[in-house]
Amino acid sequence: MANCTSDLHLPAFFFHGLTGDPSNAVKYEQAFAANDRALVALSFAPGAESVAALPTQIPKAIAQIREVVASDERFQNGYVFIGHSLGGIMARSVIEEMDDHQVHTLISLAAPQSGLFYGPQPEDTIPMQVLCTMANYELQMFPTDIFDFATYQNDSNPAGLRGQAQRAFAELSVNKPELHEQFAFVNLGRFPANEVLLESNPFLPAINNVNKVDADDNQALKDAERRKQNFLKLHAAHFGYVGLRAFRDSNGNDAGGLENIRESVDKGGVGSGATA
Repeated sequence: MANCTSDLHLPAFFFHGLTGDPSNAVKYEQAFAANDRALVALSFAPGAESVAALPTQIPKAIAQIREVVASDERFQNGYVFIGHSLGGIMARSVIEEMDDHQVHTLISLAAPQSGLFYGPQPEDTIPMQVLCTMANYELQMFPTDIFDFATYQNDSNPAGLRGQAQRAFAELSVNKPELHEQFAFVNLGRFPANEVLLESNPFLPAINNVNKVDADDNQALKDAERRKQNFLKLHAAHFGYVGLRAFRDSNGNDAGGLENIRESVDKGGVGSGATA
């Protein structure tokens, strides 16, 4: 990764999370405008369109970014990517696949960069409950006739959230590979059986550069090296997390969670760092 030389005046692109839309960037836009900086909230897959398979969204994102860069001279000397939740891994995926990107800094906030898996440990109980409550109905990540998380949220069956739902979803993602071409959440699913994951998930291992590639598959080898070099064009990358409590107690008018991020930074609740 190149040496980091801070440029606080670069404009930025904002990637919203699952089922979000450009309005989630309002606080970011205000903060950037106060510092005379431009920020464009991307709109390539708003709302329900964001639940589609991530490989289908990446070309749309790249096309919109190129259009902005070509028409707005403020973006022609580099820019920052800010991605929240699903938008964080979308931003990194775009960096790896966009050979002509000029991203100076990637800022990933509460993003599932290594995929999603909630285990049986107590600290995963609340996130799993939230997932089971919201996945099918509020977020509409996929139809209930494919997988209904809510059926595993039963007080009389504590094992439902402590292994049964996770195993059932993992088996679904392995046995129905066509779902990887339809749903973002399936692209992000991971489980402890690492070898099976590498064989069954065509997106996550590739974007993390750990996918299995045959020694004589020249195109796959070139693609892996290309993605790596595209990522290493970054000057800096920051990966932060925000505690569940902060979001649970959040201000409903705080679109995008910017105020909670600031509060968490003040309290030491956000971790960030650079990666190679």
